[in-house]
Amino acid sequence: MLLGCKCGLVLRVIVMEPEFSDHSPLSVSLDDRQHKSVKPFKFFNCLTQYSEFKILVQQKWSRGITASTSPLVWQKLNALKMKMKLKQLNTKELLAINNKIAELRGKLKILQRQMEQSNDHQMLCEEEKSLKLELENGIELRRVL
Repeated sequence: MLLGCKCGLVLRVIVMEPEFSDHSPLSVSLDDRQHKSVKPFKFFNCLTQYSEFKILVQQKWSRGITASTSPLVWQKLNALKMKMKLKQLNTKELLAINNKIAELRGKLKILQRQMEQSNDHQMLCEEEKSLKLELENGIELRRVL
C-alpha cells in the first residue's frame, strides 16, 4: 500500500506473511520523492500595456469570491488562470510585434533602395529616420517581452 502527501513524502507499507506468529508483520518505509515543481509565475509589468489585459482581469476578478485578503488575491489569480491567459496574450502580442518588425524591415529596405535611385534625399532621409526609430522601439519591446 502507498500513501502520499503534498510535501513529497511517500509511505510504503508491505504486509508480510505471519509464518510462525499469530501477528502479521509490517514493513514500513518512508520515501522522500522529489516531485516536479511548478515553475513560479513571473509577472511582467509590460503585460499591462496590452489592450486586452485590463478586460481580461476585469472579467475574471468580477466573480464573487469570499476570503481574507491574501487568499482572496490567490483565489482570484487562480480563477483567472492568469499564467495561461497572460501567456496566450503575451504570445499573441509578441507575434504581432514580430510581424510589425518584419514589416518595418521590409519598408526600410524598399526606402533605402529608393534613396539610391532618387535625388530627393531630404524627404527620404526623414522617413528613413522615422522607420529606424520605430524599428528600434519594436525590437526593444520584443527584447523586454
